Amino acid sequence: MSTRFPEELMVDLRGDNPRGLRFVVDVANAYRNDSTLPIDAFQELVDRHTAPGTALPSRGDAAELHAAIDDIVGILAAQEPDAAARRINATLNRYPAHPHLVQLPGRPWSMHLRSDTTNRAQWFASTAAFALGLWLSEKGSCAWGTCEAPGCDDFFIDSGRRAPQRYCTPRCATRARVANHRLKHSAG
Repeated sequence: MSTRFPEELMVDLRGDNPRGLRFVVDVANAYRNDSTLPIDAFQELVDRHTAPGTALPSRGDAAELHAAIDDIVGILAAQEPDAAARRINATLNRYPAHPHLVQLPGRPWSMHLRSDTTNRAQWFASTAAFALGLWLSEKGSCAWGTCEAPGCDDFFIDSGRRAPQRYCTPRCATRARVANHRLKHSAG
């Protein structure tokens, strides 16, 4: 049975819309917040980012999934393109991707990954590494990072603002600005 790769999880290289990478960082952040991330919590993240009724691999245990997520966390933690590329290649060697072209109604051909021959760890690691590799090759740099707000270390995807992104959310950026403002005025 062939299962299509959900459109919502693919990197859209037209413009600066990294749809699939929002899923990747949500999983990585959830795992960093709870290294015992249960399968059902992972599935909730998948469901949040996919169309209702999308079938994805259900085989594989939590330990396999955690090892795969560890690989992706290592990629997201990389700051230099060469280091990130080495990690992406190592992950793709460990969890080979099975790409194929798909044309969704009213859309141009796009590269998707097959999920029907893999377990959940294989699917997640190959999907995430493939998407991060496409984003790295398109942007020419690690267009992702770790939030610089005090008390937050969430990953984010830099979607191409003029200045490099430093915070995971506008809320963290505001918290950091307010803390910096208070620090400057209390020292003066």
